[in-house]
Amino acid sequence: MRQLSNRPTPPRPPASPRFALRAERAMLLMTPPTRERLESSELSEFDRGVAEAFAISSVVAASDPLPLRRQVDQFNPDVIIAAGGDGTVNLALQAMRAHDSLALLPLGTANDLARYLGVQRNPGFLGSFVLSAACNIDVLRVNEQRFCTTGGLGLPAEVAHRVNVVREEGRGSWLESLGARIYPVIGAECCLRTTPIYRLKIEWEDLGDGSLRAADVQTPGLFVTNQSTFARSLQVVRDADNADGVFELCIMLVRGRMPLLRLLGGWSSDEQPGPGELRVIRTRRARIVADREVRFYGDGEVLDKGSCFELGIEPSALRLLS
Repeated sequence: MRQLSNRPTPPRPPASPRFALRAERAMLLMTPPTRERLESSELSEFDRGVAEAFAISSVVAASDPLPLRRQVDQFNPDVIIAAGGDGTVNLALQAMRAHDSLALLPLGTANDLARYLGVQRNPGFLGSFVLSAACNIDVLRVNEQRFCTTGGLGLPAEVAHRVNVVREEGRGSWLESLGARIYPVIGAECCLRTTPIYRLKIEWEDLGDGSLRAADVQTPGLFVTNQSTFARSLQVVRDADNADGVFELCIMLVRGRMPLLRLLGGWSSDEQPGPGELRVIRTRRARIVADREVRFYGDGEVLDKGSCFELGIEPSALRLLS
């Protein structure tokens, strides 16, 4: 396996202070499926809220970051409002320019980033952040694809994939009825099946002395996280911080149906796993090589598919309005 460079990671810049930002031009972003799910009255309320809150506004339905980036360049918004779930946040993240700001209107299933900001599903909030404070959080990279909440491969990716399949099958009412419980329910279903075991060769930068560390593990799955919760209700790493310049590799150490169900149940009830159940590695960069092709999910979406994943972090790279 090709070795990581021994060049140390540059020190993280000082944390960005909270500051006021006046937003005049807003782009409201939805995916086509989200727009189709909404009642016409709710859509009208969103459109009216944007028009009243900003001097100039644009409502965009998009699903591909490349044409969306062209629209962003043409419209030149002060703020992009991601109206949807974490997948819509990721779509905006892929298309945003370095200086763009992001605000959230949570319409998805988990809404992990919106929960961090304390933003509720309320079109009336659209004017509330025009003069409010902004903050910056870190952005993660996997093979140059960006994400900002939680990602992973193996079992975590399978759970995210199954939730998306349910959504695409048109079982939206079932998703709505379960709310945040959908992830533990699908997770339990996945645990009860025969869960594949993956051999992963992992290299990462030690935060203490900058040296390279390595591990060869067999695991049902691995999380890469930037905040404490996954799928709204599962707390994987209690003290994870999305503005500390590092991310967490969380390697699942248990195997078999019952141990996996106990681990999942502990996350659902805020019970921290023991050292024999989960290994947590904090780092700024890493490489994961799997023994077969796997999906890598981030922000609830497939970001890449392969057997080698280069991970890094962009400190304080995403400016959020709340």
